[in-house]
Amino acid sequence: MKKQIRNSIISALVLWTFLPACVQQESPSRLGSRDGKKTNPEYSQTHIPGAFTRLPPGETRPGGWIKAQLLRDLETGFTGHLDSLTHWAGEDIFGEGKITGIRPGEDGNPEHIPKSWWPGETIPVWLDGYLRAAFLTGHPDAMAKMHAFMQHLLDHQGENGYIGIYLPEIRYRHTMENAELWSQSRIFRVMLAYYEFTGDRRVLNAVRKAVDLTMDHYGPGRSYFTLDKPLGGVSHGLMFTDILVWLYRLTGEDKYITFGEFLYHDYSNFDVDRLNDARLDYLLDPGREIVGHTPHIAEHLRVPAWLFFATGTQKYRQAYETGYAKLENYMVPSGAVHSGHREDVEGAPPTPDMPYEYCGITELFDTQKFLLEKTGETPYAEMGEKLVLNAAQGARLPDGTCVTYFSRDNRYRATSEGSGGRFKFSPTHEDIAVCCNPNASKLMPYYVDGMWMKKSGKSQGLAVMFYGPSLLETNISGARVRVSQETHFPFSDTIRFQVETERQTPFAIWLRIPAWCDEMRIEMEGGEISEQDGFRIIHQNWKHGDSFRVTFVTGIQTIRAVNGEIAFQRGPLLYSLPISHEQLKIKDYPLKGFADYEFTPTGDDLWHLHLDPAQLKNAFSFVHEYTATSDSIYPWDGTPSLLNGRLYDQLGQEKEVRLVPLGTTILRRLTFPVE
Repeated sequence: MKKQIRNSIISALVLWTFLPACVQQESPSRLGSRDGKKTNPEYSQTHIPGAFTRLPPGETRPGGWIKAQLLRDLETGFTGHLDSLTHWAGEDIFGEGKITGIRPGEDGNPEHIPKSWWPGETIPVWLDGYLRAAFLTGHPDAMAKMHAFMQHLLDHQGENGYIGIYLPEIRYRHTMENAELWSQSRIFRVMLAYYEFTGDRRVLNAVRKAVDLTMDHYGPGRSYFTLDKPLGGVSHGLMFTDILVWLYRLTGEDKYITFGEFLYHDYSNFDVDRLNDARLDYLLDPGREIVGHTPHIAEHLRVPAWLFFATGTQKYRQAYETGYAKLENYMVPSGAVHSGHREDVEGAPPTPDMPYEYCGITELFDTQKFLLEKTGETPYAEMGEKLVLNAAQGARLPDGTCVTYFSRDNRYRATSEGSGGRFKFSPTHEDIAVCCNPNASKLMPYYVDGMWMKKSGKSQGLAVMFYGPSLLETNISGARVRVSQETHFPFSDTIRFQVETERQTPFAIWLRIPAWCDEMRIEMEGGEISEQDGFRIIHQNWKHGDSFRVTFVTGIQTIRAVNGEIAFQRGPLLYSLPISHEQLKIKDYPLKGFADYEFTPTGDDLWHLHLDPAQLKNAFSFVHEYTATSDSIYPWDGTPSLLNGRLYDQLGQEKEVRLVPLGTTILRRLTFPVE
């Protein structure tokens, strides 16, 4: 996979030399103006359209096990109850509970109040997932709650347009740690998603007014990042760019690009180690390793990527491509980027025993989805699919009541020991930070959001990026079109696509060819099938009731980890050896059904099993089978598929074993030495 991405980068750079000079050249500086016009010639001549276009939230809806998981998360999981489980998610920091974030220090000078801004992150990140799950599943109570929250937010918008967490005496005048832009960017994501689900233009207008106010307070000569004591909240503020991207897509106004470019150049002077891996000069240096906070670098790579496609400036392309190539060097077999004891990459090799943070999983997937949309390069989809269906599912309890803050591919225990308690299972992790649970709430809705995209350009086309039970409803050439994926994927190799149209409509359906697939069979009547850029493309004049079937022919593949150990993959799923364990409740919550848990192994005989080199052929002779639970609406609760085979103990004695999907396990061993 890494080789695919690097090859695509090399190919892109070769093709770059043949692009027109107006695209190759460095764009003139636009940092001194923000006129908001839609026809700024400096942009129109260098704008590079993405390969695909994201669909508005809600046009793709989940079905099957995905919908069932989202509904259970809302009804009995922490996603639906986080504000009742921890005060960090229950405060009114965007309403009556605004803060100053500072207090008098011992010397009489102001100092920041540790963690005071954390609800400004926790609440909107959680609500981003809650909102999407509510509208994607049509859950009436959850939707009503979001309607009420949005009205409350509008009621507390300042006359000048301010939406945020700070009281008037401190906002836009920070000299130390703060989360002004970070908290705004997270709540604006909730608001813009709500607007696209409901069409309520009051919300869009409120965001635009608030963003204009923020942009008026920063710019050339008015730095956001140059502070006395900047820390994580400040550096996260670069992701205000997420809102600029969204508003530019909705309005086409160049002022958002201009401010985004200012913000990135301002951040590129940010000099706090472990929080500045995405500085432009650092990314452009291929010899400089990533050493800092994993979620930061995972999210920050979206910024130079957007600026390249918005401005055509070559250095931004070099920055995000070089940065992503670096990031790949720290991906463990399940697709996550590892985190050290401070949640940092630390330049260490990604062994399967290294921890990784759930926040890093979500932010990495969001970036992969963005790069997939803009570049059209399918390896980003391969990585995102593996990440969500393995690392993410393996870091949560199937019933949605807990996640681990830190997870591991080889997880021999999950207790409070080590890394400040990050390895236990918890519905809040409030003793550390309530960040991973909110990020877990929004990951699967984000996955659904990326399952389908539209092909950019004049040709009308829909693209399947991620397979799974779902329903797409969109417009093609003015006609309403519905396309459903009827499947138990990834616990089935077959998908039936059903097409419904209000009138006969010609368009193409682009089907991603998975890298793990030996053969992709398409059964249909009529139409033409071609292949391009990692997709099988069905060209058809579609009429109501048309359908086709896709079958993936795939075998068992082996993945070699950096320590030389072997993992097994079939389809998008990694398979691991479950370790028997006992569960200990270590904390109860007032809300029934929620607790913190530790899991410890009941034996160690499975830790030392290995593979025999004589088995190397034919994926070590493992055999795949589906079980009766593969068609369940809760497949991750059981063992929906198995790899049956043999491993060997320290005495060389053969043991029959059953490997199961990583996402169905609590304790497990994913990789095995070959001895």
